[in-house]
Amino acid sequence: MAVAAVALLASVPAAAAAAQPTDVGIQRGSGLEACRSGYVCLYENWQYNQGAAARILRTNEDNSHLDDLNFNDVTSAVYNNTDRVVRIYPHFDYQGVPVTLMPGEHMSFDGVNGTFNDVASSVELLEWRTSRS
Repeated sequence: MAVAAVALLASVPAAAAAAQPTDVGIQRGSGLEACRSGYVCLYENWQYNQGAAARILRTNEDNSHLDDLNFNDVTSAVYNNTDRVVRIYPHFDYQGVPVTLMPGEHMSFDGVNGTFNDVASSVELLEWRTSRS
């Protein structure tokens, strides 16, 4: 009988596993469609900047200090548009209890998730793999 297993490979650096070159930047926009495939997007406002274009940090690599990008403690929504697991940490250097998003998952930090609003300080991308054994 085959059993599906899921493994999170934390020891594999995301940059080594990525098929595309690393890219980090700030853009203006709104909605999930503003986040290109292969990127994690951190939105400045709730509901993915709904109602008006605002800053979006897009990245496909780890960042231990979002203040280096002038995006520390401003994230109000996130979209993981990658094939990797993403962890958003409340402190620099991947410290504190993270919010974890699976590939394709998105979350706005208003309402029930409001305790994580404007606290993101680092982002980590981890290789995701499913296997059968």
